Amino acid sequence: MALKLAHSAIDDFVRFTERNLVRVYPSGMRIDSSNFSPQEVWCCGCQIAALNYQSVGMMMDLNNARFAQNGNCGYVLKPLALLDPTVMLNASRNRIPTSKPKTLCIKVISAVNLPKPNGAATKGDVIDPFVKIDIFGVSTDCAGSRTKTVANNNDPVFDETIEFHLTAMELAILRFLVLDDDCIGDDFIGQYSISVPCVQTGYRHIRLKSLYGRDIPNCYLFVHVAITDKRGGGKAIRGGSPGFLIQRRQKHLDDLKPVGDKALDDLIKGVLSKVKDVQVMQELLDRAIITFKEELGETPSAPIKLCVEEMFARLSSNDSSQHCTVETHGIFPEIKLNASDMSQQGSRKLVDLFNQMIGCCRSMMEDAEHSVEIMVSTRKALLDRFHDLGNMATSPSYRKKPKVSEQLSQDISLVETQIDNNQRFLLSCQEFIKSICDVVNSAPGALHFV
Repeated sequence: MALKLAHSAIDDFVRFTERNLVRVYPSGMRIDSSNFSPQEVWCCGCQIAALNYQSVGMMMDLNNARFAQNGNCGYVLKPLALLDPTVMLNASRNRIPTSKPKTLCIKVISAVNLPKPNGAATKGDVIDPFVKIDIFGVSTDCAGSRTKTVANNNDPVFDETIEFHLTAMELAILRFLVLDDDCIGDDFIGQYSISVPCVQTGYRHIRLKSLYGRDIPNCYLFVHVAITDKRGGGKAIRGGSPGFLIQRRQKHLDDLKPVGDKALDDLIKGVLSKVKDVQVMQELLDRAIITFKEELGETPSAPIKLCVEEMFARLSSNDSSQHCTVETHGIFPEIKLNASDMSQQGSRKLVDLFNQMIGCCRSMMEDAEHSVEIMVSTRKALLDRFHDLGNMATSPSYRKKPKVSEQLSQDISLVETQIDNNQRFLLSCQEFIKSICDVVNSAPGALHFV
C-alpha cells in the first residue's frame, strides 16, 4: 500500500506523514523474506521502514547507509522540505522545489586488493572487475552508471568520470558496487553505500564491504569527488545550447525489465525504443550545434545567441544579407540564401549549417513530445497493473506477487524519470529556439522576412 501511495498520491502521502507516525513493513506475501526499497517510503516522509534483517543485499545496504549518517544511533532527522506544508512534491516529477540542484562528479581512479568473489573457486586467480555507481533518491535523481571492465586485474585502473545531477541531495544515497564481469552473471566483490550529505569531497579511499556489511581487509576504491552547483564537475556550462547536450552520460535503463505481461512488456519495449530515438536525436543536435560554432571559429561552449549574432554580422559585411530571406515555420526560423555566385559559397555553408541545426532541434522536439505521450500512457498501464496486484494479493495464482510488484515499482520510477527528462529536454529546446529567434527578429533590416 505504501509503495502505491508513493507513486500515485505522493503529495497527500507526504502531508499525512507530517501529522502521523507511519510504519511500513514487508508484505506477508514475501515468503522468501525479501525486502522492499525503504528509499521510496523515506522520500515520502515515512518514519519507520521495517526490513527483514536476515536478508542481506542492496536494501539492507541502503538502510545501513541512511542511519550511519547519525552515528548509527537509530534515527535521523527529516529534511525540512518534508515538514513544510507549503512545499508540494509534484507527483509526476517527484522533486523538491526548495532544494538547490547539485552536481555530484565522481572520478573512479583505481582499486586495490580486490578479492575473488565468494564461491568462485573454479575461476583463475585474477578477476575482470568493473564499478557500478547508483544514486537512490527521489525519482528524478535515481540514476546509475558503470565503468569499463578491466580484464585480468585485481588492482585495476579505471580512470573514468561519472556525473549525477541531484534535485534533492539531502534524500539521496550513493552506492558503489564492484562486480566481476562474467557472461553467465556478474559476481559480487564488494560494495559501499553512503548518504550523499555525508560525502566528503576531494581524493578519497573507500573501504569496500562484504555482502554482510563487514569491512574487506585492505580492499579499497580510490576516487575523486566534487559537489558543485554547476554542471561539468565544477566547470560551468556557458549558455547557448541546451544543458543536456553537454551531459555525456545518460541514465542506464538496464533495470527496466519485463514483468511477465505481454501487453505491458510491449509498452516497456516501446519506451526503450523511444528513449534510444531521443538519445540519437540529442547526439545529432549536439553535433549540429558544435559544427555550426566551429564554422564561426567559436568554441563548443560559446553562447548560441552570440554565435547567431556573429553569423548575421558576417552576412551583412559581405552583402549576403541582400540575398537572404527568413521564413518562419511556427517558432522555427529558416534562412534562405538566394545568391548563386561563388563569392557567396562561404555564406551559403554557414546558412546551411544554421538551418541544419534548427531542423535537428525541431525533429527532436517533435520526437520528445511523442515520447512523453507514450511514456505517460505506459506509466498509467503499469500503475493500473500495480494496483490490480494489490487487490488480488489473496489469490493463490499470485505467489510471485512480491517480486512482480518490486519490478513494477522499479519500472514505474524509471518511466517517471524518463518523462521528466523528456520534459526538461523540451523546455531546454524551447529556450534554445527562443534565444535564436530573439536574434533573428533583431537582425539587420536588409534581411527579408516571410
